[in-house]
Amino acid sequence: MFNNVKRPFFASTQTIRLNPIPDPIYAAFIESKFQKAKRKIDSGAIEFILKFTRTHTFYTQSLCNRLYADGNKHIKQETVAVTALRLLSEQEPVFFQYRSLLTMQQWNLLRAIAIEDTVQKPHSKHFIMRHQLESASNVQRSLDALIKKEMVYKEQTDDGVFYRVYDCFLSRWLSKMR
Repeated sequence: MFNNVKRPFFASTQTIRLNPIPDPIYAAFIESKFQKAKRKIDSGAIEFILKFTRTHTFYTQSLCNRLYADGNKHIKQETVAVTALRLLSEQEPVFFQYRSLLTMQQWNLLRAIAIEDTVQKPHSKHFIMRHQLESASNVQRSLDALIKKEMVYKEQTDDGVFYRVYDCFLSRWLSKMR
């Protein structure tokens, strides 16, 4: 909306980067919300939540909301793992719909990126062979399409460029599929 020259609000704001909330701060916040409701959540459960959701607020909130709604008075890591899998299972119809919108090469690349979690060299022979992808040129075409469809994003960090599946829950589901 602000970065596209064809949109009415183009260049009308200053872009800022919002970094993830640091894990210790997020963990304390989650623990305090459960304590306020007179519930205990183990530190291992919180670590699992933050790792599973990549500390992304939408996914963290979704998982914590489900845990809260389930009414457990003491939440352990095993409880979170079962709840997370249930959330993924409930999303399967949407995930299968994504599958029908992609070519086989795009789907296979999306799944390979999900399995790796982050990929720095999607064109490397090692990555292509490990995930039985066709060729570097097919990977590039599929990657371009997945980025355009906002299924994968490309990010520049101090460590270089990496690619990741945009939807955290889709990524977790794809990495568990066999």
